[in-house]
Amino acid sequence: MAGGPDLGFQMAASSSRLAHLAVVDILHAAIGLSAPARSHVAMRAAADLTGANSIHG
Repeated sequence: MAGGPDLGFQMAASSSRLAHLAVVDILHAAIGLSAPARSHVAMRAAADLTGANSIHG
């Protein structure tokens, strides 16, 4: 933003968090791909839970 405050430290912290999230995402995908049948069961359970708690219009 032009004329805004210096965000140097905040941007560095955000970049670090994004890098950590990318690593967690890669690990999550690798674990899911290592046991596809188990992953599908877990996804179905999560979908059932969220579907039961959603507002149907």
